[in-house]
Amino acid sequence: MDRTSRSSQLRVALRATLRDSPQALAKKMKKILSQIIAIIGVITILLFVANSFIRVSDGSGHNWGIVEEKVFGGSIVSFLEPPWSENYKRWELANLTSSETAVLIQKYGQDILTNPALEEKKIEAADKLREAHLAAREIDPEYLRASNAALPDMYSEHFIQALSLWHEGFLSEDPEKVSEGIDCYNRFILWMQSQERSDFKPLR
Repeated sequence: MDRTSRSSQLRVALRATLRDSPQALAKKMKKILSQIIAIIGVITILLFVANSFIRVSDGSGHNWGIVEEKVFGGSIVSFLEPPWSENYKRWELANLTSSETAVLIQKYGQDILTNPALEEKKIEAADKLREAHLAAREIDPEYLRASNAALPDMYSEHFIQALSLWHEGFLSEDPEKVSEGIDCYNRFILWMQSQERSDFKPLR
């Protein structure tokens, strides 16, 4: 075989190599990508399981997954929510405490005041009511007025008064004060329910 023939064969072989290389490279890359996706899938499942079974709590009844805690510093829902104003936080604290107290009274009646077995619950409720009452009083009336023109007066006359009476009633074990608090609370709730949803602008 002369030099020309060998050179021609070499060029043919080289073209074949160059033609096949992208296909081989693509196949190899596809295999690597599949392996990476599989690894990511396994990690995702493990993180999901860990987040579901290992929970973190702030002590207020709210809890979230350990992965959320490490990545977002708390619940992902809280992380994605827009920042709430201090007035709104006070509003939420007061509302939550009032609801919990109403359930407590409905469940135990006057026993919550006098039954030694419920002493711990009574003290805890009184402490929460004190905090909620202070928080509710610190809400700017203009903040409430921006939602509904009548809300500041109704909130002050009935809701805040209910928190105050409940707090005093739990501390002094006075069922009359607790009963008066229930009346105030109910008046506020009934007024809220009598309004249309469109009558209130969202609080932030």
